[in-house]
Amino acid sequence: IELLERLAAQHSDVDVVVRGWKDADSLAHDTGHLPNVRIHCGDAGRLPTTARYDLVVAMAGVEAIMTPDGVALDAQALLDRLVEFVADDGRLLVALENPFGLDRIVSAQTRLERDASSDWPRPGRGFGGPSLRDVEARLVDSGFRVTERMCLFPSRTDPAIAFIPAALEDPASAAELADLLGFVVAQAMSERPTVIDPFATVEAAVLDRAR
Repeated sequence: IELLERLAAQHSDVDVVVRGWKDADSLAHDTGHLPNVRIHCGDAGRLPTTARYDLVVAMAGVEAIMTPDGVALDAQALLDRLVEFVADDGRLLVALENPFGLDRIVSAQTRLERDASSDWPRPGRGFGGPSLRDVEARLVDSGFRVTERMCLFPSRTDPAIAFIPAALEDPASAAELADLLGFVVAQAMSERPTVIDPFATVEAAVLDRAR
């Protein structure tokens, strides 16, 4: 809500798309005091096809803009749909899943639960989302310039820390960051099991290697 309040203060119109009715209803209630914030339930198709934005944010990843009842699109087509919403001189912020991230490895879901979940429809692909290399290449082909890469902890959808990889080059900064990350990750993962179903991690490694 704090993020939406800041965006609403800086932009004349803010459209938020969430896939679940429960989340949409909760956000609509919590943003009732923000007249320029509109909450949409469903996929990106809920937005006007002519809509263009100065800033497009996809914190849940490219695949999150599709719902099980929507049109089945592959990762490239989904990214192209996001690109269409970006105005001239606008910015696109996309968070990608790290197949070897702590939020992925230390997870309560087994591979069978993930594969059966309607939250993760990926037509034409196996388990896992698009890679960083795939997304950057597609953006460059679309006329975008990749200006920054950032790491988010403890997860891309609920980050407490964001830093650029260059921060690890300085030993002092890296040591300080390691301590801070250890604290943040320990808090976020304290109630999770210690190991994920190994099949999911192995499959992610094979897919990443094959790209």
